[in-house]
Amino acid sequence: MDTNSQKQTYPAMVTVKGCKIALLNYTYGTNGLVVKHPNIVNMIDTQWIINDFASLRVKQADAVIPVMHWGVEYITSENADQQNTANLLARLGSTAIIGMHPHVVQPIKTIKVVKKGKRDSISVPVAYSLGNFVSNQRLVS
Repeated sequence: MDTNSQKQTYPAMVTVKGCKIALLNYTYGTNGLVVKHPNIVNMIDTQWIINDFASLRVKQADAVIPVMHWGVEYITSENADQQNTANLLARLGSTAIIGMHPHVVQPIKTIKVVKKGKRDSISVPVAYSLGNFVSNQRLVS
C-alpha cells in the first residue's frame, strides 16, 4: 500500500446508527520484524499521532478509539510511557483508549480533559491492557 492509498483507507471508519467511529492503531515496535513495502506499521510517534488526529477532524469522526500495542509484558500496571501517550491521545480527542501487549490485565482508568476555554471536562476511559483476551500465551520460566 502506498502513502496515498493509506490516506484514503486509514484510519478505519465505521458508521454505526449514524455515528462515524474512527479506529486508530499504534505499536511500540515489531518484535524485531522488518516491515517491508507495501506494508505499513503505525509506530507510537507523537507527530504521527497528531497528524492522524488532524486528518480525523477533516473526516469529521464522531468518536475516535486508538488501539495501542504498548507496555511491558507480564507487568500488571501501566508505565510512564503508557500514561504519557494516553494523556496525549485523550487531549487530542480520543473517545476511549484500548491497550494490549503485556499479556496480563492492567488497570482501567479515566483521564480528565478540560477543553480550552470551557469549564467542563470530559473523562476518557483508558484500558491499559485487556490481557490475553484471545491468546493463551503463558509465561515460560
